[in-house]
This record gives sequence, C-alpha cells and structure tokens, in this order.
Amino acid sequence: MPSSTPVQYLELAKKPASPCNQVCVMQTSATMETTTPLCLGCGRTMAEISSWPTMLTAQKYIVLQKIEARRLNKTEDPLSK
Repeated sequence: MPSSTPVQYLELAKKPASPCNQVCVMQTSATMETTTPLCLGCGRTMAEISSWPTMLTAQKYIVLQKIEARRLNKTEDPLSK
C-alpha cells in the first residue's frame, strides 16, 4: 500500500473550481461514444453539472479527469463547426 505524504493529502483537500465557463450549450455529437449530451463549454454531462455543488472533492477531481479524457478523445466533429 503506497503511503501518502501530508502534502498529497493537502492537495486532495483543495476544492477544485467549477469548470463552467458560461458557454452553456448542451449538444450530442455523432462521433461521441454515448448519446449523453455534453456541454460545449465545460465538457460535462447535465448530471455532472447539476451534481457539482454537492459532490465530494474527490468526485469533482474524477469529473475533471473525465472532462480531460473527453477532450483528448475528441475526434473531428462536424457539429462543432
């Protein structure tokens, strides 16, 4: 079992800011793996957006990782033009 330092615990304790950038447009893309609409501004699902205020810090970091993965996996999307 890896040990964590106090600094690592402190980093996890920091509450991440919302990824919302006030560009709220929900859209489903033909190239997406699922049919769940994502916000074009922040890359979150409606469930992630509505749950954000009550999520635990660890859950928020998981959502941020999902957003990054979605952006990295994004292919050329005809709807984004």
